[in-house]
Amino acid sequence: MTRSTHSLFVRSALVAAPFLLVGCQALAAAAVTVGSSLLTTVASNYNPTYGNEVKNLLATLKHDLKLPSLNPALTGGTPAGPIAAGDPPPTAPTGGEPPAKAAEEPPPAEPPGTKPVAAVPTEAPTAGATPAPVAATGPTTPATPIALEVALLRQQDVAGEVKSVPIQDGEVLVDTRADGSSDRFKVYFKTDRPAFVYVILVDGTGWVQPLFPSAASSATNPVQPGSETLLPEGELAFALDSYKGVETLYFVASDTRRPDLETMLQSFAARTRTPPATAKPVAEPAVVEQGIARTTRGAPGSLRTRSGVQPFETTRFLSDLRKGGLVITRWFRHQ
Repeated sequence: MTRSTHSLFVRSALVAAPFLLVGCQALAAAAVTVGSSLLTTVASNYNPTYGNEVKNLLATLKHDLKLPSLNPALTGGTPAGPIAAGDPPPTAPTGGEPPAKAAEEPPPAEPPGTKPVAAVPTEAPTAGATPAPVAATGPTTPATPIALEVALLRQQDVAGEVKSVPIQDGEVLVDTRADGSSDRFKVYFKTDRPAFVYVILVDGTGWVQPLFPSAASSATNPVQPGSETLLPEGELAFALDSYKGVETLYFVASDTRRPDLETMLQSFAARTRTPPATAKPVAEPAVVEQGIARTTRGAPGSLRTRSGVQPFETTRFLSDLRKGGLVITRWFRHQ
């Protein structure tokens, strides 16, 4: 699975089950301009160039929202703060309530603890400017809406057995407790018909990590209807690293392939992060939701474990035919 350099495979001391250590993520949001707080944090932790790449990602997810400028040389705006390009990244945790969701807008014009057992290889970073968002191709009005069911699952060790409990937005996950235990999590999604799905994680420092599609998953785009996809697969689970803050995941479902998004995600996946000694935390989630016509309880998902099949609750998002696709935000607080 493509991930940052500090994402490693380790094994649970309690149940001897391997899980994947990845950087957590988060996106900040202001009441007026989506992503303004996140982008300021990213520029502070990394550099304005990387901040503008994250800005382009948000703009691609939500084409019709205004996003703040960070680097005058790239965007003609005012920089978010005195930082030199190439500065090492910082880290962060915090609280605060999520911003109220904005009313539905008209359709867009277009759109270390533990020693690792094995490390996941990372590709060399690619040079060059970040590509600007490109409108997605495909029919303006699909024949039927997309139904996407999603869930975030907290993995807990109970009497030597792993239990999976759904995570609600805003819940707290802990990387290390006094007894040495820690929370882990899995990501789940399922569609009702063939669709192109993309899952993106942004950690508490603003570092972007594409989770799907990925070479670490046997599933590929377009995903097949009714097929349950769990990230990571099998007994693996994501573990929280030392970068505390709001962790945000974006789910994108589209009738057609999104080359604009794929180009950006490939660029993010190719980067190698130098872990910062200190980092400013992302305090609020940057909630980007697009094309949601209705939200209901989904069909129960299923997770196979050593002791059998565990059912869990899911949330079902139905797309608006005028939009042609879905963008869903899920988030939790890493402490």
